[in-house]
Amino acid sequence: MANQPTGTQTQFCLPPPKTYWDEIHGNTPEATERRKNLDSMFTRYFPNGHDESLHQIVPFLQNLQRGDPATRNMLPSWRLKWYMNYLDFMHSEALNFLQRYGTDYTPLRWKRRPHIEPKPRCCFFNATILMYAHNQRRQEPVNEHWPPMTYVEGLVFGPSLNAPMLHAWNAYQDHDRDAVDFSLYPDCGWNRYFGIAFSQTEWIEICQFRNPLATEKNPKPRLLFRRDECTPELLKKIESVIARRQETKTNV
Repeated sequence: MANQPTGTQTQFCLPPPKTYWDEIHGNTPEATERRKNLDSMFTRYFPNGHDESLHQIVPFLQNLQRGDPATRNMLPSWRLKWYMNYLDFMHSEALNFLQRYGTDYTPLRWKRRPHIEPKPRCCFFNATILMYAHNQRRQEPVNEHWPPMTYVEGLVFGPSLNAPMLHAWNAYQDHDRDAVDFSLYPDCGWNRYFGIAFSQTEWIEICQFRNPLATEKNPKPRLLFRRDECTPELLKKIESVIARRQETKTNV
């Protein structure tokens, strides 16, 4: 499992992505020092680098969610608070789904700032519009070699986060181990990702199931595993989509 850092609490109040990008990727001595600190913290969190799997942290989080005293005592009180805040945001079945169907993802580092900025605190929206935009452009003959883009939901963890949190990002259908994170683009290269991918067709189907007003053009996306919005019926729908996909692969 990734190391659980101890020590004095650090407040991670990140500036807007555009500003944060300049603070990390600039040519100033301060930016260079910032990158060194991120490298150092990433090594502490993940001794095996991007070969470190977040799958092994899921049982730890499940024990925390169940209130196991021994597991809770492994974290300093301030960090335990952050872990529990993030876990309280997730539906109790989310970790079980990730345990069964989750995949590790390695982030693709952004070489430059995107032309538009992500919507704050709306990773599900950002991942949806990026998937739509990419898949629309790949219909052009010059881009037909592009692989389809998918929507992924699961856990993200890294130096700029106090604990693993529920998050949404993208991946390429034919290269499903690469994470494309528009929402956290400035420092995503120092994160690890673990989640479940859905094709655009599957994502639209799930969105329309949960919201009758959702359409193909406007799926009205929301996080799937958010505690206050995830229902038993939605969980069954997600599982049926995954099962159908696996059956199709088996019959091919």
